[in-house]
Amino acid sequence: MSAALEIILIDDKPYGLGQIEAAIPEDRLGQYTLRHFGSFAEYRAAALEGVFMVLLDFFLDTDLTYGSVVAGEIDAAYLIGFSSMRECSEQIVAAAAEREGYAGR
Repeated sequence: MSAALEIILIDDKPYGLGQIEAAIPEDRLGQYTLRHFGSFAEYRAAALEGVFMVLLDFFLDTDLTYGSVVAGEIDAAYLIGFSSMRECSEQIVAAAAEREGYAGR
C-alpha cells in the first residue's frame, strides 16, 4: 500500500479540519493524513515536502498576513483558497498561480 496523501489546513481556527474530514468518503479516509497548522509560520517551520493538498485561509491572524501573500511559498500538488468569501479564495489561488513552476492545479 502506498503512503497516505497529506492534506493540510493552514488556519488559525481548527474547525475546518472536521469539515474536511467529513467531506472525505469514509471508505477513503485511510488514504489521507489530515494535519492542521494554526499559523503559516508553523507550516513553514515544518519544511514539508510532497504535500498533496493545502487548504489555506485568507486571514492569517496569528501571522498578521494574508493567504494571498504567502500562497506562492506553498509547494503542494493542490492549493485551495479556504475562505468564507469567494473573492478571497480566488485571490489565494491567483497568487499561487504566479509562483514559478506552478502546475496550475
